[in-house]
Amino acid sequence: MSLPEIEEIKVLKHQLDSYLPHLNEAEGAFSFFELCGFFVAVCSSPEAIKPSEWLPVVLGDDLDIPEALGEPSMVLEAIMGLYNWINYRILTGVSPIPDVLEVSDEVYTNFGDQAPVGQWSKGFYEGHDWLSEIWESVVNGEDKWEEELSSYLLPLSFFLDENYARAIYEDFARQDRTFYEVAEYMSLLFKSAAMDYANLGRMIGETIEEIENPDEPLTQHDEPEVGRNDPCPCGSGKKYKKCCLH
Repeated sequence: MSLPEIEEIKVLKHQLDSYLPHLNEAEGAFSFFELCGFFVAVCSSPEAIKPSEWLPVVLGDDLDIPEALGEPSMVLEAIMGLYNWINYRILTGVSPIPDVLEVSDEVYTNFGDQAPVGQWSKGFYEGHDWLSEIWESVVNGEDKWEEELSSYLLPLSFFLDENYARAIYEDFARQDRTFYEVAEYMSLLFKSAAMDYANLGRMIGETIEEIENPDEPLTQHDEPEVGRNDPCPCGSGKKYKKCCLH
């Protein structure tokens, strides 16, 4: 990751760390790393997911932004900034997990709500679960895709909770390996699995689009659904080119 990219994600983290605890309090607000994981699931979906679809998950169904946080467009700009950052990295083949998220060598400290990896896994799990019907509809009956998806989901969701991870270990792990050894192995796979998951989702989406529309050019996930001068779909009231396009 280059120095400008590191500084960009640090600025976004600083902004969102102050905004996110006050958003969607009824359903449980996202932390910065939870939102990173959620956005990886959204941006990797085999079907493109519009901001108008995922914003209610982040903000709550009423899309309420408390007045105490200041200008709503500033909050939306920070949220969209992180979404665009993750989406761009996926599109360009770069890991969507920022370097500010460190996987600890002490693997037990990666579990749960207090750990960055655990928070990321929780957000990712929520995002993938929210989009599970899409994944089930496209991988159903395709053994290769089902196997690949399962192999990526395991390390990406493993650290959301230690009890959850131990249940997986009891059900699926080779019994000649200890739970600690399996957790250590999952920590090594964690960052690469995020890119593999994203590549699988994009590949499936492109394959389906080619089959359904063989004579039409592929629709990229990052192409806007609205014109530059149209109202931004995030609901800020600004033109798209002045709000979430960049």
